[in-house]
Amino acid sequence: MKCNRGQETADHRRMKELIAKLFTLLGYLVFFEEQLTDVVAWKLRSGGPRIVGIEAERSPRNVVRNVRRDLARGCNVVLVVAANENLQAAIRRKLQRELPPEHLRKIAVTTITRTERAIERLETIHGNESQQL
Repeated sequence: MKCNRGQETADHRRMKELIAKLFTLLGYLVFFEEQLTDVVAWKLRSGGPRIVGIEAERSPRNVVRNVRRDLARGCNVVLVVAANENLQAAIRRKLQRELPPEHLRKIAVTTITRTERAIERLETIHGNESQQL
């Protein structure tokens, strides 16, 4: 599965790979660069599919455009993963300034560090479960 697009940096690819790992651990099917979204996570749930558009951001420059595009193309929700906490705050401010409330309700912003911690916790849980089998 192709993970990269164009001239993206190694850090951006690493972020996308970590995000994909987390969603895979959560039972989602993961696709890279699906209709220009960095990562799309798909899971069948009662009531229909859950489609999460995920944007790995290293700058707030294109975040509004990316989120609008993801929602317009059918993502139920969008997760924006920022490279650090300062960027997370800048992204939140920009989204709050430029998007309507109905879009904001469908968006979460986190950091790559929090994503890494979630993976570690899930791997510990999954590791303990497989050791018990």
